[in-house]
Amino acid sequence: MDFIKSMVFYIFNIIIFIYFILLIKEYNTVLFKNIYIGTIISILLQFVLFYGSGGFQGIRNTGSFNNPNQLGYYGLISFGLMILLSQRIKVNIKIFTLSVFSATILALSSLSKASILSFLGTGFFYLISTNQNKKLKRNLIVLLIFLSLSILYIKTYYPSFITDNSLYTAVQNRLNAIGKDNDDNLKGRGYDRIFEYPEYWIFGAGEGGYYRFYFKPMEFHSTLGNLQVSYGIIGLLLFWSILFMVLKKNMYKSWYIIIFILVYGLTHNGIRNSLFWILLSVIAMSTFRQDNIKIQNSGGKND
Repeated sequence: MDFIKSMVFYIFNIIIFIYFILLIKEYNTVLFKNIYIGTIISILLQFVLFYGSGGFQGIRNTGSFNNPNQLGYYGLISFGLMILLSQRIKVNIKIFTLSVFSATILALSSLSKASILSFLGTGFFYLISTNQNKKLKRNLIVLLIFLSLSILYIKTYYPSFITDNSLYTAVQNRLNAIGKDNDDNLKGRGYDRIFEYPEYWIFGAGEGGYYRFYFKPMEFHSTLGNLQVSYGIIGLLLFWSILFMVLKKNMYKSWYIIIFILVYGLTHNGIRNSLFWILLSVIAMSTFRQDNIKIQNSGGKND
């Protein structure tokens, strides 16, 4: 039953991926606006839940998800969606900034090392990369400089204000613990399974029935690693083909978003999340211009 259930996840997500591509072809800017608004509302609601449940206490927050890692992953993907959509539609700078701040806090509050590092990496490359909405990026850079200087000032003259902040302390301790926790190694995440079971290299073992893996009878905590063991080199190449097809459509402008989602995926399996596949569809269609097609079609009719 586990084997079938896992397959249904992928079939469902592929349908979502194709469906959103078709919707974008049909509705284009209108759909981009709706996805953006939905993402903003969702992020702000999650932030309200975070704050309402105590927030900033330094504990691993879950929001409305099953575990903290899912919350961090959600913040990361939502950030990617906001970056992409802000380059296609007109956005309110204040609301965008508030939403990015909220997504950042959610990622930090999850205390997921993979989410925090991937989020920071995505933000860094967004700021140094070229994009259409230069005014928005310029405002974010100014805000970031202001926040950095404010933190430096507070840390210099009022250090207790920062050291007594539970969230700051928890994030710092969490990042300092990278490489020291029991599962911060290849074996702890299940990578040894690749080498211990070479019979699954080509076609894979399928997902489920983890009792077959005597050394670690549990799910492989990795996106690419799980694909390789569960679906073999064939399944892994199919997934890579989808990613390259998506980035090629995007002219490789959003490569860093995909890369840092895969960085998160080094220690977590995030491929089942439907929001990830919606993000892929938005990346694939982010350079699509519906008006050009209409002009071409009308030109063809006149001929």
